[in-house]
Amino acid sequence: MADHKPPDKFETLSGIPLKNVYTKEDVSSGDEREWLGLPGQPPFTRGVYPNMYRQQPWRIFELSGYGTPEDERERILYLLSQGETGFIMEIDQLTTYHMFDIDHPEVMARKEDVGLTGPPLMSLADYETVLEGINLDEVYAHPGGAVIQFAPFAHASYFSIAQKRGIPLNKLRGTGQSDYFISYLSCPIKEQIPPRPGLRLNCDFIEYCVENVPKWVPVSIPGYNASESGINAYQEVAVVLANAIEYVEEVLRRGRLGIDDFAYGIGGVNFAAGRDFFEDVAKMRAARRMWYKLLSKTYGATDPKALKMRIHVVTTGSWMTYEQPLNNIIRGSLYCLTAAFAGVQSVGVSSFDEAISGPSEEAHTIAVRTQQIIQEESNITSVADPLGGSYLVEKL
Repeated sequence: MADHKPPDKFETLSGIPLKNVYTKEDVSSGDEREWLGLPGQPPFTRGVYPNMYRQQPWRIFELSGYGTPEDERERILYLLSQGETGFIMEIDQLTTYHMFDIDHPEVMARKEDVGLTGPPLMSLADYETVLEGINLDEVYAHPGGAVIQFAPFAHASYFSIAQKRGIPLNKLRGTGQSDYFISYLSCPIKEQIPPRPGLRLNCDFIEYCVENVPKWVPVSIPGYNASESGINAYQEVAVVLANAIEYVEEVLRRGRLGIDDFAYGIGGVNFAAGRDFFEDVAKMRAARRMWYKLLSKTYGATDPKALKMRIHVVTTGSWMTYEQPLNNIIRGSLYCLTAAFAGVQSVGVSSFDEAISGPSEEAHTIAVRTQQIIQEESNITSVADPLGGSYLVEKL
């Protein structure tokens, strides 16, 4: 092993210079209640619940998808049996993602790749196969639909199956990530929907959910996906807030809903947690404060639920290495700790075989166990925002 050589300069991944030590002189001298406050109180820097994980442990929410609809169902049921507290479906990139039939010429040319990223879902019957045996009125779900082309089909199928089972839509809990701009940020597809129709479709869905599926988050703005495309921490926050502003402005322009009616439905976002522990913790604490200020001061929101940004974290898959993949277990553990100290509401830990394939059953199990061990065997869930007041964190 080579001798340790310190870096030429010390800075965050975003390029923010780091001092050797921080003191109270580095922290804002303003009214602490304005910029810090207490957990569960405005501006929600320190978390959205007073007792945080004593009150509500973060949801274990792993991404899953491969093979056939039957394979997908088997893996979801397995993860739920192992302690996962919600599921995220992934779908096939070659077929469903692009809305191509299974016999499309471009699919047939690469037919060996079908199923690598998720099952091909062509019909309501395929969704019924995936969701057989899963209690939709008890579980928190993300039924696929990361891109705007696929989202209407995904949600229509999920909601239709619930109705066929006699489950009222107002009992369903879940998230639809279908931010129309995700295709431009990180998941480009061959036939891109222009921004204006994509925005219109998402705002239609926001209005529909307010009326019919009030516990559903219709649009989850994906900072994680943008981050994995190469932007830094403060750019990731900027992307999330810029997209949120676009939705707020458009729904208000329509004049059917007030800000308190729908802001909750776009306040469930996702961020990445990766190689810069303190910067990522600070990023998510800052995002909550900025969300509160944006909604309350710019748009006049007063509903406490609307003023709280709820965060799902995906640990950064791009930092998982192909070489020595078992080291990725330690990386996933560290990134999960970042999310916990940031006070987020749900976490998906990238599997140790991320750089090789979709998660194997063993890798998925370890990702779930990683979260369970941190929740139950570290005691960090006993205190809300334990890093609050850290000179370094507050300065960042």
